[in-house]
Amino acid sequence: INSFRHLQDLYAKKLLEGLPPTSVRHLHTVLYRALK
Repeated sequence: INSFRHLQDLYAKKLLEGLPPTSVRHLHTVLYRALK
């Protein structure tokens, strides 16, 4: 599985669902640190 692609899809989905970009960025930071 391509994790990076999967995360990009997740972020795009969240934005489409109406999550503010700042929240998506925060989600990215949390997930990135968790997966590092």
